[in-house]
Amino acid sequence: MKSIFRILFTVIPLVILTNRSADAQNELDVIRNNWLEYSDAANSLYHHLTLQAFSLLKERENRISVFNTLMDWQNRQNHIRETLADIVGSFPEKTPLNARIGITGRSGGGTQSAYIAAMDDRIYAAAPENYITNYTRVIPYLLFKPAKPDNRFMIYLLPSGKAAEASSGGEIEGFVNKGITVLAPDLIGTGETGTGALRGDAYFEGVSHNLWYASMLIGRSIAGIHAGDVVRLVRLLKKNNNEAEITGFARREMTPVLLHSAAFEPDIENIILSEPYSSYKTIVMNRFYEPHFILSAVPGALKEYDLPDLAGSLAPRRLFISGTTDGNGSLTDSTGIDADLSVIKNAFHIRKADNELMILPRQSEDKSLDQLMEWINKK
Repeated sequence: MKSIFRILFTVIPLVILTNRSADAQNELDVIRNNWLEYSDAANSLYHHLTLQAFSLLKERENRISVFNTLMDWQNRQNHIRETLADIVGSFPEKTPLNARIGITGRSGGGTQSAYIAAMDDRIYAAAPENYITNYTRVIPYLLFKPAKPDNRFMIYLLPSGKAAEASSGGEIEGFVNKGITVLAPDLIGTGETGTGALRGDAYFEGVSHNLWYASMLIGRSIAGIHAGDVVRLVRLLKKNNNEAEITGFARREMTPVLLHSAAFEPDIENIILSEPYSSYKTIVMNRFYEPHFILSAVPGALKEYDLPDLAGSLAPRRLFISGTTDGNGSLTDSTGIDADLSVIKNAFHIRKADNELMILPRQSEDKSLDQLMEWINKK
């Protein structure tokens, strides 16, 4: 019984990603020329739903395969920006943010533990009347300052939150030692804002798919909420230093969050994607995809755009991609990965921004940091 539920909760998001309102008129039409279309009844639902998903994916592929000119991609960029707000969910207006410093520590440079108010009455003024207008959601973060800071800043996003690389000798310290001020937040659902004991019936490998379904019921996406919070943090940095050069760094399932943030916020000048999955399409194409990836997927996205389209629309800004995987977090579907990366390469080439794009396989930690710093410092 448990395996049946796993299959159902695995396949349902495939169609939701491609079509939020799947056509049910022919759902019982399983007979073709007096033969049953599917002989294995246990998998008939899976085959039916994936057939719909693949059909929608083919439609999108046909649309983008004919892009060969700068105007084609500029029109695509405009289309993505116009439709993102509707698909991702409502997006915050620009409002002042005042960080409240909690504690400080570490000699030399310093580490600040702080949080910012993510929402206030001005944002809720345009919200439905049944919202609780005096509720404040906070974004905890750590701010790591080098001993001799310059105007380089980094928003550092990890699936496990701010503490994962915050200890001495961690990756954050490597960036700080190179003179970069690093802001590492706990976006909602990560770190100290994690889901706790929440489980439910659709709970796989530590991930509650019910959270994803619930986000659809309220007309928001988790990726959109996270992206909005990242934009708030970027504006906080710019508020305190208008000349700040901001780099966004994200790993694994946080990479779609950074891509959406960068699409909304042009002040993110450099975008670093470490071990990203190549596309939403690759989740659909993997029957048993990596469960942790689903929370960063935007319901209905594939009818309008996919992650390679979003990454390509960032040109001519600078983009660094390292260690791309498929929807199962592996390199098994190398053909699909290459096809997704080719969309990005084509977009940057047409925008005459080939030098602003670097795509590498996964590197060792030491080598990766050196390559990242060389890329960040290159102008």
